[in-house]
Amino acid sequence: MIVAVVNQKGGCGKSTIATNLAAMFASEGTVAAADWLVIPVKPSKVDLDATAQFLDVVQSDMAKRDDLSGGLLLNQLQEGTAIGAAAREQLKGWDFPVFKNVLHSYVAFSEAAWQGQSVIEYQPKSKAASDMEVFFKELKRAMK
Repeated sequence: MIVAVVNQKGGCGKSTIATNLAAMFASEGTVAAADWLVIPVKPSKVDLDATAQFLDVVQSDMAKRDDLSGGLLLNQLQEGTAIGAAAREQLKGWDFPVFKNVLHSYVAFSEAAWQGQSVIEYQPKSKAASDMEVFFKELKRAMK
């Protein structure tokens, strides 16, 4: 199976998410995953607009393939902000699956990447690691 973390918008967290998911799958001895798209989107007007356009392409591809699934992942969220609440509401209105769990904006993600590690390796008891663990579990359930 193959998991693709995709979005045409740069800076939305594809590398961070892909690195952490790869480390978690590897720790379970998983060589590959299903034909799944994890589409990260940051809670910003620019990211939401770019993702909306990108979803047109994705949905066109999904209509041609029975074996392609995916979901939107709200990434780098700061809880309690107006933009975060607005982003959640906007995603609910889109005709595309949205993961229940989100990844918050924690410096541990950047620090782990700086050290060449996943956040699970770098700070296994951190809030960032907890975010990744709950998202990882949700992704695995969705892929079954």
